Amino acid sequence: MLPTRYFHIVFTVPEFLNRLFYINQRACYDMLFKASSYAIQKTACNPVFLGAQSGNVSVLHTWGQSLNYHPHIHALVPAGGIDADGQEWINASKKFFVPVKALSKIFRAKFFELLQQAITKEMLVIPQQDSLLYGAPKSFKKMVYRKLWNVHIKKTFKGAGQVINYLGRYTHRVAISNNRLLSMSNDIIQFRWKDYRDNRQKIMNLNVHCFINRFLQHILPCGYYKIRYYGIFAAVHSKTSMVQCFALLGAAPGISQYEGLPMLEMLQLITGRNLIKCSQCKNGIMIPIQMAAEVPEDS
Repeated sequence: MLPTRYFHIVFTVPEFLNRLFYINQRACYDMLFKASSYAIQKTACNPVFLGAQSGNVSVLHTWGQSLNYHPHIHALVPAGGIDADGQEWINASKKFFVPVKALSKIFRAKFFELLQQAITKEMLVIPQQDSLLYGAPKSFKKMVYRKLWNVHIKKTFKGAGQVINYLGRYTHRVAISNNRLLSMSNDIIQFRWKDYRDNRQKIMNLNVHCFINRFLQHILPCGYYKIRYYGIFAAVHSKTSMVQCFALLGAAPGISQYEGLPMLEMLQLITGRNLIKCSQCKNGIMIPIQMAAEVPEDS
């Protein structure tokens, strides 16, 4: 990660697209990634706003606080970028990356373009209850463009260290963490959630089957990558643009403290425990004598 400030940008699609998303998850999530990253690159390159090549690390989430289906992208964007000649690092404003309305319009337009292409090529399964909507291009476009899509730019992170800490806590969460689960009795699950309409913590009670159904909505397609890198952060630029960005910022890429270490040493550094020390005598070292159960030849 580059040693600079970062913006946290959230891209959300309108609720009426949720049914289409759920039955076409891989295709629709791909479009969401592409449209949001395109919007960031397009606005950053505009000389009226930043006039620089930027990049982003994007993370897909599909849930809201109440476990409802709510697909959206969290993007971490450096507060600046490299100029077209690759000779200067251009810093963004301290208060905002680019105007949020411009970002929202480009995101909406790009997503609609990708969606229309997919529908025309019959790449998507259309929900039966929405067949009239998607079968009428003019009225569908009017509905899509009726209002700005939700794009929210949050406060900046002060440096790469904060970004890494944030990613470590946030990227691999499941739909609900254990500390939000309060109780289960009489087939009712009780959990804590935050209502963003009034920013208050509340308690929700759900029938166990309803709770399981909501939770299972957020299992991603098999093998789907929910963390992706774009622009100057893309792997193809790791030896070119990124090297130049570090040089312009007067820094060098960091090396992980775990690089080159055996697994047991790495786990000891992370957990603070020697995992091969005997838990009974506290002094002896445990030696693996069998890595897996042997399978009988006649089985």
